[in-house]
Amino acid sequence: MNHKGKLNEHDPIPQTPYRSRSSHQKDKRALPPREEHPSWAYLHAPHLVGTPSSCRLPRRDMCGALVDPADPLCPEKFKKDAAALMKRFFDPMGTDGRDFNDPMVLRGALLDFIADFVENKQIAYVGKFQGKLYDPFNYGNSLDPNEIDFSDDMFIIRGEEAIKYIEPSILTSIDISPQYVKIKPSDQKKFTIKGFDQHKREIPVQDVKWTATGGIIDAMGNYLAGENEGEFEVTVYVGKVKSSIKVAVSKQEKPEIHEPEKSGRISWNGEIPPQKWMNFYTKILSKFAGGKGLKLKLTVEVAEEGGISTQKLEETKAALRELGLDDNVSNE
Repeated sequence: MNHKGKLNEHDPIPQTPYRSRSSHQKDKRALPPREEHPSWAYLHAPHLVGTPSSCRLPRRDMCGALVDPADPLCPEKFKKDAAALMKRFFDPMGTDGRDFNDPMVLRGALLDFIADFVENKQIAYVGKFQGKLYDPFNYGNSLDPNEIDFSDDMFIIRGEEAIKYIEPSILTSIDISPQYVKIKPSDQKKFTIKGFDQHKREIPVQDVKWTATGGIIDAMGNYLAGENEGEFEVTVYVGKVKSSIKVAVSKQEKPEIHEPEKSGRISWNGEIPPQKWMNFYTKILSKFAGGKGLKLKLTVEVAEEGGISTQKLEETKAALRELGLDDNVSNE
């Protein structure tokens, strides 16, 4: 483990000379919502964390080991990107006086940065995943920068993943398998189920109840078709959550079944207030983010009283470039 103040067991370095949060941030306003601050995008960028083979966090958490800018082996690109982020975050007006290109100063700024984001619930600072627990787990609490280690044993995870970790799982949906069944009269078919919580994670289910039409089904999901032909239904209940599938019973070799209608394409356009940007992603876009057919075209208009300064315009263009986006911003 690379503890603060030394690179390894044989190569000590001086203690990080950063200012305490109380001295240089006590008069700083509360951190803005993620969508209102250009630096939020950097927090989850791959170049701000490393991913060593020793990382054993759940893959869904987008884990990253903390990179020490004072380590001689630290990539120059990381230091350059991190220095630019720290300057925009702590010194947007150029009055702070710190040289973030100095690895030790950058190191201290990163520690403060992480502590701020932990306290404001944008990230969590955690130890390795042991069984079903992170140890330690810091999220939403006041974290002393001196307690933060740059090591292969400590990581940062997204705030939304931290919420999933502390929020109790609640069954919200059930998948029945197979989803479409075609059988002959008096034939049997076994159905199985999987339960998923509000974060689409699979969870165990208990007290399962089955019902069926056109035949009978037992407590284990074994369906026995009756003598009548037609399209019937199998339904499973777990508490107040239920799910149903269709069963086609026919003497024909390939009986017809009416599968649920599907739309080839959907689209929407409209205005979304800033307070609902994250909700729009969570409740709508996230349902399609795993596929290849989602395209998002964004139009942003900003009008400030007194006009937008050239400095803000250039900072916006720079931020777009750093995100790999076109920096063609119209200025009227």
